[in-house]
Amino acid sequence: MRLDGLAIGGAIAVAYRNEAIRARIFAHIKAVRWACLLLLLIAPFYAWSLRSTVAHQVLYYIGRFYLALLYGLILILATRPGDGRTKSVLRSKILGFFGLISYSLYLFHTPAKGFVFHLFRGTAERLQTMSDIMLMAVSAAVAIAFCLALYRVVERPAQLFGKTFSYNSNAEASSSIAVQRR
Repeated sequence: MRLDGLAIGGAIAVAYRNEAIRARIFAHIKAVRWACLLLLLIAPFYAWSLRSTVAHQVLYYIGRFYLALLYGLILILATRPGDGRTKSVLRSKILGFFGLISYSLYLFHTPAKGFVFHLFRGTAERLQTMSDIMLMAVSAAVAIAFCLALYRVVERPAQLFGKTFSYNSNAEASSSIAVQRR
């Protein structure tokens, strides 16, 4: 089980609770921005190196840490005071759309890849040829379409149903929560 992403997110959350640490992070925001840019520039080389079967095994672990670190830096940039460029990018409609289906996409992107590669090739997924890249694009489209349908048919109705309940906590007995249907 990998905990690097959880550890990076947890470290940022703990740091943000301390005003002095948060102020030091924001005082060095230029360094955070440069580190984020450097990690983004490395991304094509990381993706290219996945073509090798040996590199894939090693980069499987390094790559997860790399992504967790990149996302952590983006999180720092997005939560800094003011209304910066990062925040305006994060408010885009396309990212809002992916935010709606993000958890489903996380759960179903791997089965979608397996399904598409098995359907068209009869093999496990890989990324070594141009046709593999095309199949990856098809599997991404399949996963996105499936997750959008799942959001519309299951998630959104469940969210709306959940809003029909009111949750009132009893101040005297903090362990009890009264649930009432509106």
